[in-house]
Amino acid sequence: DLAFKRIDWDTIKGLKSQVNIIKDTIEGPLRNPEIYEEFNMKPIRGLALYGPPGTGKTMIAKAIATSVLGEDNLEPDKESFIYLKGGELLSKWVGEAEGNIKNIFDTARKYIRRTGKKSIIFIDEAEAIVPVRGSRQSSDVDTTIVPTFLAEMDGINDHNPFVILATNHLDKIDPAVLRPGRIDLTVEITRPDTEDVIDILDYYFGKTTLYDTKEDLIAAT
Repeated sequence: DLAFKRIDWDTIKGLKSQVNIIKDTIEGPLRNPEIYEEFNMKPIRGLALYGPPGTGKTMIAKAIATSVLGEDNLEPDKESFIYLKGGELLSKWVGEAEGNIKNIFDTARKYIRRTGKKSIIFIDEAEAIVPVRGSRQSSDVDTTIVPTFLAEMDGINDHNPFVILATNHLDKIDPAVLRPGRIDLTVEITRPDTEDVIDILDYYFGKTTLYDTKEDLIAAT
């Protein structure tokens, strides 16, 4: 099950700088919100991960959930990590997409109130549900769907879930969604460079040696 497979940070290789930024920025506020409250600081509300397909955006979202929500090597509760794709929220029926968005946020908030625990909403392919307004022929996106999502993120109470968006094209997300107080942090997840590839291969195959040419590889073997 995609939503509940446990992923630890040490299993993510090749993304050291991105992982460090995310851990430093997100783990503290989510795991120790009382510290921020003591100093009257507003914790981060949301994260956007963007980059080409297959670079690890979903894996990072799972690692955040494991780190923040998992306890004693247990999987996060089903309602504490809500995973879906943006297209799943859309509907051809007027008002249904808006209702879907409200229901997801309501589910997360009710869980937080009932348990006192945290909740994360992870939306993959987010550009499908919060695209730049005016970029589509349908007026529903402009007039109701994106505003509904913004209103849910702006909910003024102590039970707001943390929102993670993943997209291949950050420029296709409506700028209002990416404003501070909503999605406070955006992190680009790039394809691995040479150093990253070695890090990945070391993890899966043990010690790895990089050869400059085919001849050097043949000579070494």
